[in-house]
Amino acid sequence: MNLKQKMIATLGAVSLVSAMAAAPAVAADFTGKTIRVVAPFAPGGGGDLWTRLVVPHLARHLPGKPTMIIENIAGGGQVTGANTFEREATKDGLTVLTVSSSLFFSYSLAPDAKKIQFDPHKWRAVAASPVGSVFYVNQDPGVKTAKELGKVEDGKLVVPIAAPRGSDIRTLLSLELLGTQARPVVGLDASEANLAFFRGELNGGRETAGTFKQAFEPLVKEGKVIPLFSFGYPDKNGKLGRDPEFPDLPSFDEAYKQIHGKDPSGPAYDVWKVFFYSGVINSKGMVLPGGCPQDVVDAYDKAFEAMSKDPVFIEAAKAELGGYPLVLGDAAQKSWENAITMSPETRKWVDEWLKERFKI
Repeated sequence: MNLKQKMIATLGAVSLVSAMAAAPAVAADFTGKTIRVVAPFAPGGGGDLWTRLVVPHLARHLPGKPTMIIENIAGGGQVTGANTFEREATKDGLTVLTVSSSLFFSYSLAPDAKKIQFDPHKWRAVAASPVGSVFYVNQDPGVKTAKELGKVEDGKLVVPIAAPRGSDIRTLLSLELLGTQARPVVGLDASEANLAFFRGELNGGRETAGTFKQAFEPLVKEGKVIPLFSFGYPDKNGKLGRDPEFPDLPSFDEAYKQIHGKDPSGPAYDVWKVFFYSGVINSKGMVLPGGCPQDVVDAYDKAFEAMSKDPVFIEAAKAELGGYPLVLGDAAQKSWENAITMSPETRKWVDEWLKERFKI
């Protein structure tokens, strides 16, 4: 090749590279495609209802309006479905996973367990759906404010938990940080726990915002139920404050300061914050597998953003979402990491606490 030919070849290569660099990125398009939605819970539960609420509206806003098929794969505190997702998900946006708080607790409390065959740190959260929580008592413990909890003798409060390594343990941890050790009744699901409370077999409990307003607020007016604190809600800077759905109740952080005279801190509180992001901010959500191209991530981010502003979705979602907006985009990913990340010191503390409290 002579000099002239080399120059022509070089200029041609430069022109090709320049053209490729200048060309706009190809946007994801799901026209004619079917998206598999792995739902790691049984039909009819809270996570399943959230999935079936969101999916039809999301499909309308994804480019190409794809068909989205929900596949329930229940078992193992959502671990079975999560393992399936990790093993089978394609990295083209055609497989997504919906989750609820149970999966976070399954992972966070035993990330090295043999049954855990997924790494949620590699996944990309595209939406988190918060649900606030309230702790309440009846008249039996003899307290009317959160500040008085610090004076309740150990074992006086009787509260339900579904399982020692489930999401209800945040209730026990909250009470211990506030100065009292509750007596747990293990093995009650939400409906069984509410019935037991109404029968007087329990004298305290934690409930989500929607259920509390529907089932418990009428009893507040009668003095039969006394709400003491909410678990709180972060502002735009991430600082925890009062839950906007319960503006008259102190947040957990406020209650702690009222009792102890200082802000909460230390390993136990670090655990509490992981549980908070797991159970409140990430009550429900959706993730993509790791390794998806940016155009796929962008497509989901934009679709959720559009869906969250869609009057049709807003009306349909009133009962399920309450007054809590979806957490989307980078904020969803940050919230996801907050819910699954524990330092070695924090993990050691929670392991020792669980062994002491439940001999596990």
